[in-house]
Formats: sequence, structure tokens, C-alpha cells
Amino acid sequence: MVGYEMLAEAQRDLTPEQAAERLRNLNDVHYKDKTNK
Repeated sequence: MVGYEMLAEAQRDLTPEQAAERLRNLNDVHYKDKTNK
């Protein structure tokens, strides 16, 4: 059985700044918005 601490370790390959940049570059249309077909 693997310890919970090992499973709960967060991935650190993406910085918060890089994640925010990716979110800013996304399309503004929500993925559930059916009007954009």
C-alpha cells in the first residue's frame, strides 16, 4: 500500500504563471455552449 503522502504530491511541471498564460490564451466560448457550432 502506497502512503497517502506519495499519492497526494502535486505536479510541479507547470508554474502558476504558465497556467494563467494558458488560460488567457483559451477561447472565450465555454465548452458547454451549444450556440458555437
